[in-house]
Amino acid sequence: MYTFSKLKSFARAAMLALLLVNVFQACDRDESAPFEPVEYEKFSGLLFSKTLNLEELSTEVLRQFGMQSIEEVLRLQGIPESEIKSLASKIRLYIKLSGEYDVHGITYHTVSSTGEAVVASGVLFYPKSRNPKGVIEIVPWIKSKSECGTVNYHMPEALPGINGYVCIVPDQIGYGSTAERPIDYLNYENAAVVCADMRQAAGEFVYNYYRRKLDTGSFLFGYSLGGGGALSLAKYYHRHPERGVKVKELFIGGGAYDPLSIMESQFASCYSEQAVLPNVICSWNHYEDLQLDFSKIFKGKLHSNYAEWCYGQYSLDELTERLGTNLRDYFTDAFLKKEDSPEFQLLLEVCRKRKISGDWNPGCKVHIFHGEDDGLVPIVCSDRMYDELRGMGVDVIYKKYDADHMESAKLMIVDFWRYLNNF
Repeated sequence: MYTFSKLKSFARAAMLALLLVNVFQACDRDESAPFEPVEYEKFSGLLFSKTLNLEELSTEVLRQFGMQSIEEVLRLQGIPESEIKSLASKIRLYIKLSGEYDVHGITYHTVSSTGEAVVASGVLFYPKSRNPKGVIEIVPWIKSKSECGTVNYHMPEALPGINGYVCIVPDQIGYGSTAERPIDYLNYENAAVVCADMRQAAGEFVYNYYRRKLDTGSFLFGYSLGGGGALSLAKYYHRHPERGVKVKELFIGGGAYDPLSIMESQFASCYSEQAVLPNVICSWNHYEDLQLDFSKIFKGKLHSNYAEWCYGQYSLDELTERLGTNLRDYFTDAFLKKEDSPEFQLLLEVCRKRKISGDWNPGCKVHIFHGEDDGLVPIVCSDRMYDELRGMGVDVIYKKYDADHMESAKLMIVDFWRYLNNF
């Protein structure tokens, strides 16, 4: 359990470590040995290379979250006001002393859920002038096409790892170099393959560019849509040892591990914190070839505009501004009756097919996070996953927040950062 004394001790230790790392630079290769580049199997090309530091990233992440200062983050964590001023000063100094990162946008070969070969894209964060502490693979949450990593690499999910870790973040299908395609929502099996191929491509690039090998172990992190993706990726690595990746620990939050629970919850209450279901329905219609009659599903301005609004052009915040939180405002009465709707029954079948089962033991510690007031992904999704994993004998920790879906994202990111820094 975290204490304020541990928090203070961490800040002092972190500052000392950052000062020392600039003096003593370790090397993990023999500079005199002849270098033989590897042949690219997955890596396709370099989109861009930028330089980033933790100060720049943290400032931008605060802006994206609508927060003005570190003090607000500490209050969100429940830290007493008497402790906040001193702690915020130490954290600012820690951020300022942190080293720079190379940020590379890359493309790589993978496959879509239909089995078609595609060239996908993603972002690689690599610490400058020092040995990485390890590798973090991040499955991003739901974003618009203009918010993915290769468009905006100031990603909140990457913030915890920008303190010495290599961070690998695939855009996923429907974003970046595959933006002409609809976003493939909740297709976890394919998301795992796309992520694993990105890691292999990143390893090839890092070896040829930096002449270093990536650590074979990975921390996996994902929130919301990324929570299910990270869980599925852990399952994929467990069942595909030929990939040569060992999952060290798994951090998942607010995940839609059981899409059926989301459908049942939102249609029972006719409420959704964000208007995500129209996007999911359009995506499933495309990738599952359901041939849905949208006139029997959407109504009003959504029916008139779904082709423009629901294939990733708008963020969930923007779509919710247009549609609101009441499902009765944009779904037809016939569709809301569920049992009487053939279209609803088709979607239920997809939900059942895309459920992630906890019937396996990943062989690593699993950290689950969820907000008790989550109005987008019901907490029952995490409750059930926790029970299933515990039933398999998995070492699993479950933390519940008194927060909604987006507030929980902020809290989980801070908790992951604290965990990586061991305080």
